Amino acid sequence: MKLSNVSIDNKTSVLIFVIMIVVLGVVSYISLPREASPDITIPVLLVSTPYPGVTPNDIESLITQPIEKEIKSISDVKEITSSSYEGFSLVRVEFNSGVDIDDALQKVRDKVNRAESKLPTDADKPIIMEINFSEFPIMLINVSGPVGLVKLKDIADDLQDDIEKLPGILDVKISGGLEREVQVNVDVEKLKYYNVRFDDIINAISNENKTIPGGSVDVGNSSYLVRIPGEFEAVDLINNIIVKMKDGYPIYVRDLAKVEFGFKDKNTYARNNGEECVTLSVSKRVGENIIDISDKVKEILVEKRNYLPSNVNISITVDQSKFINRMVMDLENNIFSGLVLVILVLLFFMGVRNSLFVAIAIPLSMLISFFILDAMGITLNMVVLFSLILALGMLVDNAIVIVENIYKYLEEGSPIIEAAKKGTSEVAWPVTTSTLTTLAAFFPMIFWPGIVGEFMKFLPITLIVTLTSSLIVALVINPVVCARYMRLDIDNLKGKTLSAKILKPFNLITNFFDKVLLSKVLASYEKMLRKAIGETYIERKNIELRNWIGFLGIPFGLAIIFLGITFNLVFGTANFLISLGGILIGIIIFLHIVDFIFGGLVKRLFKVRGFILIDPKARVMWGAVSSLIIIVAIYFSFNHGVEFFPKIQPQEIYIDVIAPKGTNLDMSNRIVRKVEDKISQMNKEDITDIVSNVGASTNPFDGGASTPYKSRMTVKFADLEDRKISSTETQEIIRDSISEIAGARVEITSQQMGPPTGFPVNIEIAGDDYDKLGKIAEQIKDKIKNVPGLVDLKDNYDVGRPELKIEIDREKAALFGLNTSQVASSIRTAINGSEASKYRVNEDEYDITVRLREDQRNNIEAVKDLPILFNNKQGKTIQVPLNSLADVKISSGAGSINRKDLKRVITVSAQTEDRNENEVLTDVKELSQA
Repeated sequence: MKLSNVSIDNKTSVLIFVIMIVVLGVVSYISLPREASPDITIPVLLVSTPYPGVTPNDIESLITQPIEKEIKSISDVKEITSSSYEGFSLVRVEFNSGVDIDDALQKVRDKVNRAESKLPTDADKPIIMEINFSEFPIMLINVSGPVGLVKLKDIADDLQDDIEKLPGILDVKISGGLEREVQVNVDVEKLKYYNVRFDDIINAISNENKTIPGGSVDVGNSSYLVRIPGEFEAVDLINNIIVKMKDGYPIYVRDLAKVEFGFKDKNTYARNNGEECVTLSVSKRVGENIIDISDKVKEILVEKRNYLPSNVNISITVDQSKFINRMVMDLENNIFSGLVLVILVLLFFMGVRNSLFVAIAIPLSMLISFFILDAMGITLNMVVLFSLILALGMLVDNAIVIVENIYKYLEEGSPIIEAAKKGTSEVAWPVTTSTLTTLAAFFPMIFWPGIVGEFMKFLPITLIVTLTSSLIVALVINPVVCARYMRLDIDNLKGKTLSAKILKPFNLITNFFDKVLLSKVLASYEKMLRKAIGETYIERKNIELRNWIGFLGIPFGLAIIFLGITFNLVFGTANFLISLGGILIGIIIFLHIVDFIFGGLVKRLFKVRGFILIDPKARVMWGAVSSLIIIVAIYFSFNHGVEFFPKIQPQEIYIDVIAPKGTNLDMSNRIVRKVEDKISQMNKEDITDIVSNVGASTNPFDGGASTPYKSRMTVKFADLEDRKISSTETQEIIRDSISEIAGARVEITSQQMGPPTGFPVNIEIAGDDYDKLGKIAEQIKDKIKNVPGLVDLKDNYDVGRPELKIEIDREKAALFGLNTSQVASSIRTAINGSEASKYRVNEDEYDITVRLREDQRNNIEAVKDLPILFNNKQGKTIQVPLNSLADVKISSGAGSINRKDLKRVITVSAQTEDRNENEVLTDVKELSQA
């Protein structure tokens, strides 16, 4: 082969090339970014549009549908799904795989801009977001201890500042703790007495808390800046603000409200092993090394620990770098162990020197692969690492063939250079063809469609790069190394040099395998092979009979296929295959017995040495076919189905505790406490951490809204080698113990490996009547709930939450000179509060919130009697009780409306446990269609 010949003729250049490979490969391996998952582009965009105070039905008609109608005309859109909540619209646009996400983002932005003209003018501007796996948190850090949430939040803030300074950090988010605010808690009775509006208080605070530059004044040779400082230096100063004058007397804020530097209402609880905590979520930038970043974050935590109180604990509950670091170590260990094992195995048959020639293919191929992967911008993630480990055993195949063939020519007396050229040229094309056939098996996987294809395409790419690198090493580097260093092992057992004495034990082993054991194995193999082939058949008689037998074989084969299909339908595939294989072997044995008893009767009857049951070659072939049938049948009998990613022992499980809508945060917290208590009482050695987030939703379609009725718990297990029982068993024990928790639905999911694939069981019901769809969903759940292996059965039909509905009488409001907007604004300020200004302390700033006292805003009767204060056309402040303008009643409002491809849809979904997903799905289909 010309390439190998050129390489052998330029040995020095090739050796320099090897040095370059080593240097570039090591540098690339060190610099390759380590990530848990491949950096893939998810072709999904989210369009969120807030419209506070509007019902889901109105959100659907006013916001969601106009946006959907514009987006549906975009090319390459695969699916449009949406959810309309109270005061919020979320539209999810999924594109076909391979689309340019930047181009798709621009198209969606243009269509949303066109839809804006059809949206209500008082709705907020739509926000377009894209999803990126690499921006998901890589670490969760919990700060806990009996020092109070205020202190824990301050510690977390300091940690956030230090971690965000690290290069490669994208974001650090804090959840839990208490957030400070300046509260102006107004007394409604004093508002009535002084006849003061909420707006008067808000405007007074806003106008006083300002620092305004006044320009500059030139005096002589100096220029002075004019500055009017007005920002509050202390919270108490707010008390002294004059809201308005009445009868010549000032009305101060202190006369109307109590001002205090307090905390915002809690919307979540966070605990780590029962202790209240504050959690930091650390996200890295795309393409950054996860291991380096995690190590630097841990250094900060160790350094910070020296300055914290002894009773404050900092723990890491999620650390993706630990998993990827273990994978990298496994790769390094496999490369080293692969080298050792290859040398040991080849040492028995090829000798020490030749086994080393073959073994160098492993590190050189890997180093070339690292350089190419780095040049392609591919990170060292779980899929790439798995592919490298998979390819490890195939790297030496080409080198073995070439090195052994060169040595054969050297033994035959050819000079080393000629032996290297002849030996390589003779097998170069077969070796190349063999490698290409292997690559051809993986090549189609590159075009695997969808998000899963984007995730898994790194496997064939890595294998193609690695095996191609091994082919280059075999054709270019191995021949040169052999031509330079290969020697015949002559009298290797009688050498008197130091190296010969050192290698003598290895040469003895090689001599035993090569000269003694191998010759006996070859002799036995030759004997078996001759018997299988049989005598050479020369006679050309009865050709017509042979042709008739071949012709009759066609209907015979068709009959076998027909019987097979019938038998398969009645008794199953495995039973048919076992029976067919047994019948064939039985016929062969029976005819041989007959032939033996009657002295070759079968042979004399047919007089055809090629008869399928008598000829030795035919016996071997049909015996192989029968064995294959039986092996396949055994597989069908004992196989457990097909699944995309195998289920392994999870390192973590997630427990979602979902109470009925309308459940407040405190009640949800009490339910989660019960779950915590039950889990903490079991298998304490295997469970290291229990992290609870009450009032937190992980569903992106909740639109970031407050979800006090939803909670998530993360249960972290000990390392695999430290567990007493498998984490899968522990998961089932937990499921059994908490399945009957009163007041909430509990769902348990394992840590997901591989790309996102959704629920294994997913049934979609589409139609126009949403309530009717909900009833159908309930009927389907009743039908399939007893399917073996089906767990966590649920649907996304949202029946709504209890609400205090205020129906304004527009005519009455107009008679008083009011409109709906004014009334709603007053109610919102009274209950939810309005931000009047900001209170700044050094670099920190806090909201100044004006609203009613807690006992007055959390009282239904007080809300009914709430005075609506406003200025009439003459500028006089008028009071009108809310119950004079509106009907206040308790009702149940709609929760949310889900749509898919512009149609209303409800989805019934479930997980599977202890049974193959496909089997469960088949049973579900049969029952749901019945």
